Amino acid sequence: MTHLLKEFEREILTKKVFALLLLFFTTIMFAPLLYIGKFNHLAADCFWYGANGRNVWANERSIFAVLGAAVKNVVDFWHDWQGTYSSIFMFSLTPGLFGEQYMFIVPYMMMGMILLSTFVLLYVFFIKIIGTELSNFFIFFFTASFMQIQFLYTPNSALYWYNGAVHYVFMQGFVIMNIAILMQYFNVILDQRSVKEKNYQDAILLAIASLFGLIASGANFSSTLLNIEIFTIALLVAVYIFFKLKIKKVLYILVPYFLTLTGFLFNTFAPGNANRQVHFERTGIFESILTSFTYSFSQMLLWVDVFVVVCLLILIPFMIKIIYRSNFKFPFAPAIAVLSYCLYASMFTPSFYAQSFVPLSRNQNICWMFLIILLIINEFYLLGWILGKINKNKWKWLVPSFGINKWCWFAYITVLAAIFTFSFLSLGYVEKKATFVSYAAWDVIETGVGRQYHDEYLRRLYQLKKEIPEGEDRYVYVYPYTVKPYPLYFRDATEESTREDGMLEGIEGWYNVWAVFEIRE
Repeated sequence: MTHLLKEFEREILTKKVFALLLLFFTTIMFAPLLYIGKFNHLAADCFWYGANGRNVWANERSIFAVLGAAVKNVVDFWHDWQGTYSSIFMFSLTPGLFGEQYMFIVPYMMMGMILLSTFVLLYVFFIKIIGTELSNFFIFFFTASFMQIQFLYTPNSALYWYNGAVHYVFMQGFVIMNIAILMQYFNVILDQRSVKEKNYQDAILLAIASLFGLIASGANFSSTLLNIEIFTIALLVAVYIFFKLKIKKVLYILVPYFLTLTGFLFNTFAPGNANRQVHFERTGIFESILTSFTYSFSQMLLWVDVFVVVCLLILIPFMIKIIYRSNFKFPFAPAIAVLSYCLYASMFTPSFYAQSFVPLSRNQNICWMFLIILLIINEFYLLGWILGKINKNKWKWLVPSFGINKWCWFAYITVLAAIFTFSFLSLGYVEKKATFVSYAAWDVIETGVGRQYHDEYLRRLYQLKKEIPEGEDRYVYVYPYTVKPYPLYFRDATEESTREDGMLEGIEGWYNVWAVFEIRE
């Protein structure tokens, strides 16, 4: 029996096995989210921003002409409605303009960007800076990815509604990757390898930082504000390194900084922003900042529930082992934690300042995802800072190694997994769908409402695309949806009427008809 236990401990109770289990678990959880993408379709502003590109594609079948139409959209909207040039360009390239059947691509795009940006940031932090093993890195990566996607604030506008998702989730990915790129830039600068190799890496990192900085500067205002804040912090760090270590090359960061600042100003001071602002009341900057701190804190208390806490606690034994083996000193940990919260809170400020109300749900999706990444990094950093104040011999017994120590940590993780499972089972049907987006996606598949919703959409599409004889009135009448499955259906803005006569606004230009009405009893 003892031999079997030792064999189990040596072969099963390992980081590699745990990482593989997390990979399997996250894959199973994400699969239904991608599968129901086949039921996804165009919605709301997708018609408005994508109409020019669709007409160009229908008439010319030229990708270059479509790109030209997207650029024209950027210019027109920048002058008339909003300055978010990168987002507008992406709005204009909705997959639906090439055919409604291609909207299944949207969740692949959004989940792909979440996974890619999280991978890049955590890889740089844990592998390049901390020097941890690959298996530990994957544990943190899978956990961070699982939490960000599984507990999304409003998954429909984060994964399926193209315009809302690309404006926030997709663009936020460039900000997250830029954090990693700037961290790696300083890591390379401070490295003692050959000058030739450092020059080569510096150039690549600065070029990528410049490109991503410009892209993120043309995104939603929460992301673009966070982006310029990150670059400003990086510039201050560069100045400190320049005066402290006399490394002149570090000031080359001024190149991506000024490019990013130019994009930020180009976005912020667009004439279209002033035109749009007349529809909203503006709040004072200091009041907006104060409100951001209080509201972001209340949202953090709401979002960090038992499931998030359990996920964070599960990571502790793996963090302890890394910290014990690492020589990293974890400097300025309390200051970094405070700065992290300030950055998170600042993402709420643009909405309070420009519109005087809480950020839209699709905006809060990226606040939530950024919070999760910050929680994991700060959990590790603060734990390392605390343990660093204590002699290693005094807490060596905490390190998962072998024997009773390892079995205790196994029991610890097992108990946490049981708490997670029990908490999930105790939720009601609606709460399960609202808390776990994968459960909601599976429900869409299992109940058949996803298929029914898609079939009803296809019937609408047939009416919308049916050829109307010359000389006849070009009015189209469609039946309302009998099912509106969560998380696919984008609230009441998906082709929903805002008029008493039942007219569906915004889609008539897409299908070249005079007007579209819902048939009402």
